[in-house]
Order: sequence, then structure tokens, then C-alpha cells
Amino acid sequence: VRVDVHFCGVNFGDILICHGQYQERPHLPFTPGMEFSGTVLETGTDVSTVKEGDRVIGIRNFNCMVEECTTDQKDLWQIPEKVSLQEAAVLPITCGTAIFALEHRAHSQPG
Repeated sequence: VRVDVHFCGVNFGDILICHGQYQERPHLPFTPGMEFSGTVLETGTDVSTVKEGDRVIGIRNFNCMVEECTTDQKDLWQIPEKVSLQEAAVLPITCGTAIFALEHRAHSQPG
């Protein structure tokens, strides 16, 4: 699926990658970015989960801070109508990291 990238999350993993401290070390030069939102520009013949014009969020190991990206349909999810592209860009990784920090590190609880 080829996606017109509108927004890209910037998170702790990106900082680690840029400092060479992430568990995976891409060969230089590389483009950071692990999560993005945008609109589908084009799909391959075997793609059934999204279509041209759909608003999507997606994840990749790297290379999301780009104008367009190509990714597998299994790494994309449609964005609900009431969620903006800007807000959606951080849902896959950044929000998950924040929830993990609050629940497992800070031990947040109701009340």
C-alpha cells in the first residue's frame, strides 16, 4: 500500500535510534519515524483491508518521516471518522508507550 504521509509521531524510540542506542541499529543513512498517519494513494492487487482515499495509521521499523511510504496492509489501520490525522499519528506507538509507563512503571490505579 502506498500512503501519502501527513503526520509522523516522534517518540522515545526515535530519539534512541538517532543516538545509536536502540536495540536495532539501521545502516546509515536512514530516516527515523516508526508511526504515521495519512491517506492511501494506491494499493496492490492483493490488498483487501484498505482502498484509495482511506485515512490510515501505520507502523514500520523506521522510515516514516517521509512524504510517501509503501507498507504492507497488515501494518495499517483505518482511522475513525472523528479522529484527526494529527491525533491518529501517535496512536500506535507513542500512546502505547505512555499507557505502559503509567500502568507498569507508575502503577497508576483508579482514584
